[in-house]
Amino acid sequence: MGRIRVRLMAVFVTALACSACGGNAAPPPATSSTPPASATPASTSPGTEFGVVECDDYVKKYVACIDKLAPAAQGAARQALEQSKAAWKQAAMTEQGKATLATACKAMSDQSAPAMRAQGCTW
Repeated sequence: MGRIRVRLMAVFVTALACSACGGNAAPPPATSSTPPASATPASTSPGTEFGVVECDDYVKKYVACIDKLAPAAQGAARQALEQSKAAWKQAAMTEQGKATLATACKAMSDQSAPAMRAQGCTW
């Protein structure tokens, strides 16, 4: 469980660093755990991907906002999101993991909201 939190924080910090490169780019997907990125937002379904409402909601909002980010930040944002999703899917395999994800995704959403709104996104 501790590994998941450390991983999620690493992902969040990396996302913040990447967003800084894009000028007005919003912070990368909030939360920790950012596994390998492979798909693009178009391949992401905003449904119940993880079985964790807070994470499903975060992904839906984030995907809707990526195209509003500075062009230089869009690729990094997509990659960070895909990495996070991979880690979250793995963590959501257990009830304890789901509980941790609920808290982490809620925190990421709350932390990302001001920056995403500044990009013209509905958050």
